[in-house]
Amino acid sequence: MQQGSVFKVVDKNGKLVSWAHRIQLGRDENGRKIQPTKQGFATKRDAQVALELFRKSLEVAPPTDEPPADDDPRTFAWWLKEYLTEHCAAKCEHTTITGYERSGGYALRYFKDTPLNQMAKMVQQIEKAINELSAKGGKKEKPLAPKTVREIGHLINMIYEYAIRMQAINPSTHPNPMAFVTLPNKVKREAAHLEADTMQRVMAAVVEHPWLDILVHSDFATGCRRGELLALTWPDIQFTAAKVRINKSLAQTPKKGIWVKVCKGREARIISLSRSTVEALKAHKIRQQINREKFGNVYRNDLDLVICDEMGDYLKPGSVSAKVSLLMRKLGLPKGNSLHTLRHSHGSHLLSEGESLTAVSKRLGHANTQITAEIYSHVLAKDDVALAEAWEAILEKSKTPA
Repeated sequence: MQQGSVFKVVDKNGKLVSWAHRIQLGRDENGRKIQPTKQGFATKRDAQVALELFRKSLEVAPPTDEPPADDDPRTFAWWLKEYLTEHCAAKCEHTTITGYERSGGYALRYFKDTPLNQMAKMVQQIEKAINELSAKGGKKEKPLAPKTVREIGHLINMIYEYAIRMQAINPSTHPNPMAFVTLPNKVKREAAHLEADTMQRVMAAVVEHPWLDILVHSDFATGCRRGELLALTWPDIQFTAAKVRINKSLAQTPKKGIWVKVCKGREARIISLSRSTVEALKAHKIRQQINREKFGNVYRNDLDLVICDEMGDYLKPGSVSAKVSLLMRKLGLPKGNSLHTLRHSHGSHLLSEGESLTAVSKRLGHANTQITAEIYSHVLAKDDVALAEAWEAILEKSKTPA
């Protein structure tokens, strides 16, 4: 197995820029070391995973009766369709597939008719395409977000790896070119959140609305994701125990429309509700009963939704987000505040009050505490200042004569 290593990339001041990996592939005809290096990883773990994937791409594929030919005519467009229909259709959520289709559309601009195995020797062209997408790949030649460009690169990588697994490409002669391509660094953005007085302004502004009222209150109080709130049913609410079960999410894509899927992480979580939230839900249920009686058999009693339109049907996720964004603008709040800001406000305030990172992470439904720490790093940094002051107080107290 080839020797590889993971290391930090720092600036001239010694500040961490990113993580990188390097692998030893021997020497060229002039005796110089061949050691491809790739950087731009946000964490050490990301770099380790990428290094392992690169190692695997260099391993010799199992022997077959008909080894992959160098003149295999199957193009990137062919493999993209194959990957989406044969692999993703059986193993991925529809929202994930929609994202891959969007990323694939960008990649097709450059490599639609290119035989996939020829891309092994097109590192320079792929890097140029990535840079061009970063600079002017958006609408009206505007820059694409680094996250979008990274998703495009990751998709190309996954398609190439898929072709290797299908034994259509021999990685010993046609290594994955994405192992040599540098993608944009992850851009860390501070999670926008609202101060307590602003949260009260937002809730007061929607108090008369038939569903925004309970949506805003519930999001501030639980930190649930948009889809999780829109999929909530009354049996999910445990009024006596003051808890709510989160086990599904409402999703929408142009092709499939609206449907209910399992939550991120696929595991249900049960979170506690504050007393005011329980009372708000009870009041909302009473108001909702008026519509149930008004529309009779036409009302969607079969769905039994907590947050819904007047007929008891699902609300469109995109329209709900647009409604909240419009509300934020009407209240004169800074650009960038959205429905997701309510979720971030919940997490930010809990952490700033000294609540456990593990408990908050579990409540928000994050896969691990590292995700929570990265999103709420601004809060944790302030907490660190408070810890330094607390330590100073401990030292001062120790100087006080007994």
